Amino acid sequence: MTKKPKPEERKPSEASSTVEEILERGSKVDVRGLFAFDTSDNEDEILLKFNLWARWFFPQYFKAPDAPFHRDIDANNYRAYRGILRSFTDIVFRGGAKTTRTKLFIAYAIANDLDHTRKYLKVLSEDGSNSKQVVTDVYNMLISSRVHHYYPEIFEKTVEKREETMASFTTATGVKMRAGTVGTDQRGQIQEDARPDLIWFDDFETRKTLRSAVVTKSIWDNMEEARNGLSKDGSAIYTCNYVSERGNVHRLVQKESEDNVVLVVPIRFNGKPMWDAYTVEEIAKIEQAADDFAGEYLCVKPDTLVLTKWGWKTIALLRVGDKVVTHLNREQKILRIMQSNANDLLDITVNGKVVTITKNHPVLVVRGSTKDWVPAGQLTVKDFVCVIPHGVKWSSYKEQCQNRSNNHKIGGRCLSEIEKIEPSPYKGVVHNIEVEEDNSYVANGLVVHNCEPSAGAGIFFDRASLDRQPKKTPLRTVADFRIFHAFDPSHRYGAGHDVAGGVGLDSSTSVFIDFSTLPNKVAATFESNVIKPDVFGYEIIRQADMFGRPILAPENNKFDMCIGVLRHQGYDNIYFTEQKETRVGMPPRVKTYGWNTNTMTKPKMLFDLKKAVEDGHLELSDPALIAELRSYSRDDLMDKEQDVRLTTRHFDLLMACAIAYQMRNHAVIKKEPGAGYQQPEYERTGLE
Repeated sequence: MTKKPKPEERKPSEASSTVEEILERGSKVDVRGLFAFDTSDNEDEILLKFNLWARWFFPQYFKAPDAPFHRDIDANNYRAYRGILRSFTDIVFRGGAKTTRTKLFIAYAIANDLDHTRKYLKVLSEDGSNSKQVVTDVYNMLISSRVHHYYPEIFEKTVEKREETMASFTTATGVKMRAGTVGTDQRGQIQEDARPDLIWFDDFETRKTLRSAVVTKSIWDNMEEARNGLSKDGSAIYTCNYVSERGNVHRLVQKESEDNVVLVVPIRFNGKPMWDAYTVEEIAKIEQAADDFAGEYLCVKPDTLVLTKWGWKTIALLRVGDKVVTHLNREQKILRIMQSNANDLLDITVNGKVVTITKNHPVLVVRGSTKDWVPAGQLTVKDFVCVIPHGVKWSSYKEQCQNRSNNHKIGGRCLSEIEKIEPSPYKGVVHNIEVEEDNSYVANGLVVHNCEPSAGAGIFFDRASLDRQPKKTPLRTVADFRIFHAFDPSHRYGAGHDVAGGVGLDSSTSVFIDFSTLPNKVAATFESNVIKPDVFGYEIIRQADMFGRPILAPENNKFDMCIGVLRHQGYDNIYFTEQKETRVGMPPRVKTYGWNTNTMTKPKMLFDLKKAVEDGHLELSDPALIAELRSYSRDDLMDKEQDVRLTTRHFDLLMACAIAYQMRNHAVIKKEPGAGYQQPEYERTGLE
């Protein structure tokens, strides 16, 4: 193996004073020194060198000017390469050059990293031909005539035998790169006593893989096995598309943290292309041809001040994990930070302060006695918006706001009239943050909603409706039974139950709904993934006794011992159906106890629940239940996989709630023992 070049061998001579002079007339040492880097170089210097190197050696990849998000791709690729990040998930839109820039950066690092920080790189994809192509492309970059002229040592002949195939190569400088698939068990993948120190997962999830929970789970397990097999300071890069919220990409998004960075960039924002390489007309054609088109993300200017637990801070300087003040006067963590380009913004003036915001960014408004999130483009002068002026704490402002002529206090909220709404002259980068639970923050004194990246067309329950749902704290919790609203014996109640195996996978759940209030309200919930089906039967009776023994609808698809316990204990208010029996010698009708979820009933009960939530007819109360509805997708509705071992996405509270809501036409006020649920009269023909 050749010796590592000394740093001084790769520094440009003093006579070469400009980049142009070095590239035009400099020696090989001068040119190499212009691009070389080691631990003494900072991030900005290395990113500048990378962009110079990539453009000089491979100008064919730079036909359009870079977009702002390309800087984010380069920076996070560098941080993953250096081990500053544990992982970088790159979800830039298809055609956004995320794969090309990653290949270029790896080729640049192999050629110019004096320390050879990464010595064993792996590329894994769902289709092995894709990962082989990536390795081949990087190899071809390194053996291109121009690169080889300046870096002949990368593949110079040595006495050692080295791989140089489509799926794998090893450089003379000791760097190995090989391809594989995420469909292969990654345990024991150690090459010559060395563990991989950088893994690139590329195009590992498609609509084809998402059709099977078995395949999706297997891919996740193999990716985790590969990641866990990294060297001590190893990192992972994921390049992918956000196809569905039920897949592995969504799991990566949910794991975002300071050292697990996620970058989500749509192809357009506010109707404008995110990259000048695409025109509005071209994007329109892409949208027509696409099976799914990612949702848009809503943002504010980068110099906007956001109220944090430490005071006002510029939004561009916020980081994941920082805590901001929400519309509920709570300090909540930032889960995700996003940025994009925008050219069509509004300047909204309140209390003499201006907030620049996109037209579709929701703002908290009170009109009459109604408060709601209203898109900025639909606001009018004289609307009352929730505000907190700069330099004023929330608690003190609530006292001060009543003393201002244009301020009012309604329902404990401080409101100010909008003074002016004008088109903003600002055009450029805008920012947004996703905030846990409350989904809101204070921008330049204005209380605004956040938005979160999602798989667009895959969303089942309208998230704006879910965000308006009040999240209650239980009045009391009795052995994991969370009671949100006290029992009223004059009200009608119904309950649904999803029964599980009690082996630590999915959960057995209960949801009790009060049908006598407007809107109907989830009164109590329960969930446990360790309770056995038969014991759950006794648990249901305990819960029912606290709510006047209402009609119960346990799911009867499996674990019939739960319903058996209810009947054996003499519970007389269980939902049942009767089917006419036509076989000779059998009773004329057969009772089937419990709710049967099947291909006919599942869509109906979920769409009924969806309509009730979005029309404001049902208050969900439980934050855990609301969270399940937020995560549920149309793919989940169509999913026919029944093996709970194949997924970590469970919607047991949601299913119990959907079943419970079906009891709205059957629930009665139970006035005396035996006054349980009965089939309507017209269905009782032939019964004794």
